[in-house]
Amino acid sequence: MTPVTDEGALRTALTDLAAADQPDQPRDRLNAVRRRHLRRRAFQAGATAVVAAAAVVAGLLGTSAVGGRATEPLHRSAPGWALQWPDHRDGSVPQRVLDGAVTAWRAGGGDSHGVTPLPKPLAVVWYAGQTVASGRAVVAVFEADLGTSRRLVTATALASDVLNRHRPGTLSAPRPWTVHDAPAPDPQAPPALVGAYVRDQQPFDNWALVLTRPGNPQLTWSASGAAGGTVPMHDGLAVFEVGQVRGPVSVALQDQRSAHGTGPAAPVRVGLRGNALSQAPQLAPVADLVLGGNRLVAGMGGQGRGAAADFGLRRSRARLVLIGRCYGPGEVHLVLDDGPFRANLPCDDRQHTVSTGRLRPQPRGHLLFVDAGPLTAWSVTVARP
Repeated sequence: MTPVTDEGALRTALTDLAAADQPDQPRDRLNAVRRRHLRRRAFQAGATAVVAAAAVVAGLLGTSAVGGRATEPLHRSAPGWALQWPDHRDGSVPQRVLDGAVTAWRAGGGDSHGVTPLPKPLAVVWYAGQTVASGRAVVAVFEADLGTSRRLVTATALASDVLNRHRPGTLSAPRPWTVHDAPAPDPQAPPALVGAYVRDQQPFDNWALVLTRPGNPQLTWSASGAAGGTVPMHDGLAVFEVGQVRGPVSVALQDQRSAHGTGPAAPVRVGLRGNALSQAPQLAPVADLVLGGNRLVAGMGGQGRGAAADFGLRRSRARLVLIGRCYGPGEVHLVLDDGPFRANLPCDDRQHTVSTGRLRPQPRGHLLFVDAGPLTAWSVTVARP
């Protein structure tokens, strides 16, 4: 994705301003402009008008309704407390939608606080805000100054949820944004990268957005289950598709200003430093389970901690069979009916079967809860022998 230059942003904004409620230009307008351009007095008057218009456009581009102070313009000199990195917003997402990402974070969509809304930031510095995945998803990266603390935030959403349906998020309904945050880094010791995973509308596909300081010409990425590759960077920005992976994506940066010339640095995981959840992509599904001679009752699959599944059998004293498969670190923990039956599945990417014995009748039905780490994918089926 090519960043928008100052000149390009100015030309686009001037074009939009000129197109609003204006009559068609005279047929001889261009020739008249050329003739006036040759005269010194007209040139000076035109230059004054351009400067005034540029000031208006700069105000339109640099002002945000989120904080008490304006956000910084493109390729700005960021405040001393922020990362001295460019602003890569390219205009593909309206600012009101990006402000909705800030609202979703304030409402508790991040990982730093509970349900009590955060106060309005004193200032917001933007690092990215654009569509990715061929326009199917939106990603936003910003830093917020709360006065008592500063947070670095990534927010992602499906474009159909925040662009077409006009639902950018509110303090009472932060969805449809997926938000992660972490303490803001020291600008004097910036992180190697700031990254975000973006889930495409295609099942289980991932895109990655990576920000670094300008000067890195390219990056090389790798992940379990994917071929990896090399991606060019533009002024510290790279957006690329990683598809289905079975583990976190690692990035090795090539810094042309390193002491030994251009060369790869140590691999760094995509995500926010200090936030493990932000470093977990959408994992590829596990292989299909085989029921054998068992009869299907219910099934569930996913990644990390799963919600409880109500699979009925309220008055039954049946004996059940739990069939599961998982991959990733650690184990998957199964809890039936809040404790009477517990089992652990080893995550060796093989199918495992456990029997519950006869269950006590449950007037409200039986519940199965699945618990696993954020980088563990699993599938569990409840069956009757």
